[in-house]
This record gives sequence, structure tokens and C-alpha cells, in this order.
Amino acid sequence: MKRDTFVNRLVACTLIAAASIAMPALASLSGPLNGDPVHGKALYQGCQACHSIDENDLGPRHRGVVGRRAASVADYSYSAALKNSHLTWDELTFWMT
Repeated sequence: MKRDTFVNRLVACTLIAAASIAMPALASLSGPLNGDPVHGKALYQGCQACHSIDENDLGPRHRGVVGRRAASVADYSYSAALKNSHLTWDELTFWMT
């Protein structure tokens, strides 16, 4: 099996498994999500090792990521697996990653 095919299948299996775990958790929420900005800021500090808000770094920029298709920033080079993932970054996909 070619490496790209293997990686694509691995990504697909991982996403399906993660969705099966995350969907019941999201379905059990009885109202809108209430964010905790202090906790969110602390979590995002881990992302900043690779990502910036406005500029591509080791990872692509994050401004406007919610609602954006994965691997769609024009001036960033993505893996074939992410290009073929057909993900849109939203609450569910953030829970999965």
C-alpha cells in the first residue's frame, strides 16, 4: 500500500473514532457552550509553539480558522492527508483534535 493511501486511511479512521467519542459528549450538552477565556488562553499557549494568529509559522495561521476548510490557507503547504480530509474547523473538529 502506498504511504499516502495508508496515511489517508489512518486519518479517516482516527477522525471516525474521535467523532464517535465526541458526538455523544456534544449531544449531552443542554445549552450553548460557555467558554472560559482564562482556560482557553492557557490551552492556546501550547498551540503557539507552531501557530501564530496572523502569520504562517511551522503551522498555518489561526485567524479565521473557525468555519474554514482544513488545508485551505493558500500560502501554506499542507500534507496530502490533511488536504484530503475534507474537514471544516468547527466545535466538533476542535473537540476531536
